[in-house]
Amino acid sequence: MSPLGPFRLTERLVDGTEAWIWRVEHVHSGMPAILRAYQPRPDRKPIDWYFRLVSTWRPLALLDHPNLLGIFDYGLVSEDDSRALGGQLKSGCSWFVEEDAPGGNLAQHPPDNWIECRQALESVLRGLMHLHGHNLLHGSIRPDQIRRGAETHPHLKLGGFAIGPEHRLRVLDGVLPGLVSDFAAPELQAGDWREVRASTDLYGVGALAHWMVYGEAPTTDKERLQTTMTLPRSFNFWLKSLLDPDPAARPWSASQVLLGLEQMNQKPRVLMASMPTPRIRDEVPAPKEMERDKAWQAMGLRLHGAREFPIFGRQDEQKKLWSTLQQAIQKEHPYYLRLTGPRSVGKSVLSHWLIQQAQKAGLAQAIVLKHGDDGGPHTGISGALHRYLRCHGLGPEEILKRCQFLLRSLGAEDPYEWQALCQLLAPDHGITRVVFETTQQRFKVIENLLRRLASRRPLLIVLENAHLGAESLAMVRHLMGLHRMDSFPLCIVSNEDSARLSERPAEAKLLGDLVTSGQVNSLPVLPLHPNQLSQLLIEGLHLSPQTMEALKWRCEDDLYFALELIRDSADQRLLVFEDAQVSLPPDQELKLPKHLHDLWQGRIDRAMKLLDEDADGASRQCFELAALLGRDVHQDEWHDACRRAGHELKQDLINVLLATGLGVGTEDGFRFQHALIVESIIQSSEEKGRRQHLAEHSLSVLREAAERSGGDVRLVRHLERTGRADEALLPLTNAANQSMTAGHLNQAEIMLSRRAQMLQGSGGDASQDPEQLASEIRLALLRRNIKQAWTQIDHLESVVTGGQLRAQWAELSAQILEHRGDRELVQERLQEAITSFESEAQKMNAQRCRLSLARHYRISGDLRQASLELDQISQNMDQLGTMPVEMAHDYHFERGAMAEASKQLAEATQAFAISLRHAEELGHQGRIGQTVMSLADVARRAENPKRAEAWYRRALEAFQRLGSEQVAQAQIQLGFLFFAQGRLIELRDLLGSLEVNLVRYGDNNLIGQLEALKLGLAARDLNWEEFDRCLQALYSLRLDRGLVSVETAELLEEVGRAARRDGELERAEHALQGALRQWEPINRLTEVKRVKAELNAIAELKPTAEGDV
Repeated sequence: MSPLGPFRLTERLVDGTEAWIWRVEHVHSGMPAILRAYQPRPDRKPIDWYFRLVSTWRPLALLDHPNLLGIFDYGLVSEDDSRALGGQLKSGCSWFVEEDAPGGNLAQHPPDNWIECRQALESVLRGLMHLHGHNLLHGSIRPDQIRRGAETHPHLKLGGFAIGPEHRLRVLDGVLPGLVSDFAAPELQAGDWREVRASTDLYGVGALAHWMVYGEAPTTDKERLQTTMTLPRSFNFWLKSLLDPDPAARPWSASQVLLGLEQMNQKPRVLMASMPTPRIRDEVPAPKEMERDKAWQAMGLRLHGAREFPIFGRQDEQKKLWSTLQQAIQKEHPYYLRLTGPRSVGKSVLSHWLIQQAQKAGLAQAIVLKHGDDGGPHTGISGALHRYLRCHGLGPEEILKRCQFLLRSLGAEDPYEWQALCQLLAPDHGITRVVFETTQQRFKVIENLLRRLASRRPLLIVLENAHLGAESLAMVRHLMGLHRMDSFPLCIVSNEDSARLSERPAEAKLLGDLVTSGQVNSLPVLPLHPNQLSQLLIEGLHLSPQTMEALKWRCEDDLYFALELIRDSADQRLLVFEDAQVSLPPDQELKLPKHLHDLWQGRIDRAMKLLDEDADGASRQCFELAALLGRDVHQDEWHDACRRAGHELKQDLINVLLATGLGVGTEDGFRFQHALIVESIIQSSEEKGRRQHLAEHSLSVLREAAERSGGDVRLVRHLERTGRADEALLPLTNAANQSMTAGHLNQAEIMLSRRAQMLQGSGGDASQDPEQLASEIRLALLRRNIKQAWTQIDHLESVVTGGQLRAQWAELSAQILEHRGDRELVQERLQEAITSFESEAQKMNAQRCRLSLARHYRISGDLRQASLELDQISQNMDQLGTMPVEMAHDYHFERGAMAEASKQLAEATQAFAISLRHAEELGHQGRIGQTVMSLADVARRAENPKRAEAWYRRALEAFQRLGSEQVAQAQIQLGFLFFAQGRLIELRDLLGSLEVNLVRYGDNNLIGQLEALKLGLAARDLNWEEFDRCLQALYSLRLDRGLVSVETAELLEEVGRAARRDGELERAEHALQGALRQWEPINRLTEVKRVKAELNAIAELKPTAEGDV
């Protein structure tokens, strides 16, 4: 039989007239599941009925919890599907597939004792906590809806959802079909949907507990029932609280009920007087990882990317949010936290996370104030209260009655309170005599309502898009200004788009007043680091590395864009699940999802209307040219492209673009707010048939820019977006090399990964491409990943044929040999690289190799030859013209290192200062960090440890900002400083974080310095066993080649003297010999003479010592 989606029908379980249930199995994994199909109502079209059901199923399907029955897929039976299935499912039927529960249900397997009852109730309550945390309601808790899973120790799972999202309560009318009244709360039986809340499901839990203990559902009969179970003393009080007919008298959360159940278990003989109040924990709630087998993941591909998954890279932000809520609850005082940052970085995700956690744990009731550009009735304070009080569909008189009922239940007696509240919700209807003469009067009414609500449970108020809500911010200012004696537990969280505050002077002033008064804390939410984005895509979404790299490249690290592409691919059933990873076929081209394209085109159309032009006007085409130039647009290039296309770029277009938030001004021009705006504009241009014509003009501008800079990633993206990806290999190589030169290593890695994918897509092999190999080796060296570079260099030699690539191989090979300590061949390889580059007319590359040769001579102790090479470079650069900034940096850096080696510390400081100025001009954090490190070394040798430590910490900051592995190098140098100052506790903490990383990088120089520091600690601790191990490790790194560092030689001398003082003459001799092998290869004659004298003194002592023995 043909499958329905990815499922094959195997057995019909229920054959109804309007609904059918089938057992199905997944086509690829063979895993069983249950399919439920529903015929549309006669008064509705099939597609309308389908979307109504999907609005119920989809929010439930996005949940992932062991105590909730999972939903895998859903769809609409087409005529083709019906024919393929032999008519077993009618065309127009809606269907969804849910997790199989082969263990039956609770009605078939009732518990036999209180322990089993308690375990079942705990499972149901945990499922409800998760459900209610997402504003979902069950509505039909009864024994046959509690299913037993397929695990070895089966979880009880809630199924048979009758309500779903809370917003469905607005459209429900009358009693639910199929409602079992014995287990339904009074408000459900009466169809009173305005009173249906989380407490409605808790009544169902009470009815379920009554059935398990007494064998029947609760009734109005007062007769005392008998049970054979041994129950805790407080059970009847706990049960009575749940079965109270008044929803307001029941517990407010599943967490509170679960806490009471746990207290009964811990103290079965104690009689509870009231339901316990949940207390906020100190630690931030962390999601429990669920072990899902491969088949389970494969079955849910239709919802991949839409299901809930942990928040990645936001631990500090979550901690701050949780701490703010904790302080508001514990101190019973208003606290306000602003989430600031650019659009689409996850501010709303964080505020919704706090709402979910507060509702799950029953800590607070949430009120969400929404704001938008339209400013409709659903926004702001009145819209939020309208939703919270469930006033939808009510007239003014009914609203007044509802306000009266609510406030009286909260203890209000003055009619003014409910009349004033009604005036807020239904103004200008004349049903009350209340008139607000000032804004403060309105805010006082809201304050009184919030105070009464907070008397029952703390309040959490979330302001979405606060930069659009002046009235809401004014109310927050009023609440934050309350006297401490009048305060109440209130936590306020707002999220705002910082870039748009400049357009909203009223909101900006209100926020400014709050900030200057000290009544608000601000929490910047920045875009995820590329590594964190990779972690989310791999660990959170289980994407294959190839798909992850392709997404990062296309979306330019825009998380929102990446998630939307994954969700759209899942909805189109394009994703593939193989080897526990989700991937998108490489030949599959994805267009921008229609809902995103329409959304952004709507914003663009509104912006263009401000210019009073038609859809094909000159301004629209100038706008499309800007998108073709890339996300970062240089104004001069934009002018040039428009001129070539025959259009004049007007200042009005730039003003509109910035004013509407589509772009953000930069020093050179502007930057589009999102990568998906660029794609939407280009896609629209293609749909209108003018992309190809405009692309020729933008492409010529970008080619010229790439030639000037040596590489430009915008050229690569342009070729890909305009269907000319086969021309992008060389520009991609140049752009990657340019990024490495500028210190943008993560960006270079993304480009090289993209280039490898393009080679693979065109039938090539990245492992056999010499340009790919050379760039990857260079990147590995910049990251000090010597192991990776060493494994690739021989392969590069086998595939290069000569010329420039041969010169690159020689240069890279020399760098690797230098790092590994094999210095005999370094000079030969560098001279070969210089000769090859000069023969290929690559003069600047040849001078770069000369700098490397000068460095090699310096490290080897041949300062005279190093000075000659630097003089030669200076002469050559005079002939070539102006020295590039990066070359000037390297040249002065080497001059400084030469002066330091000659102990001319003042000259060294001056040269390094010039080098630092060039590094800062480049904005290259790696070069800045390296130069600052050298300044720190000079300060340490000048016996200025405070300045040295300050420089080292600045170097650490630069390397950490870059995300560079050179952080380890700076930490090592800081470690030598700590050792010299006797700060051994700090040194031990530092070494603990270093050891694992250094072994992974494979840099023997750094590993040797780490072992030297351990040797120093062992000598201070008199731990001679560890001393011997560290010394042996140092000798295994071939100390005789000057492998390690000057600091290592100095430390070896010091520990040698310490060992001699402690009578460990043999160990002292070994340490001093190691120091000697460091000094001799670099011709440090003074140090060599000093160490030899100490070795002679030990030799004179050894016979006497042996005689004493």
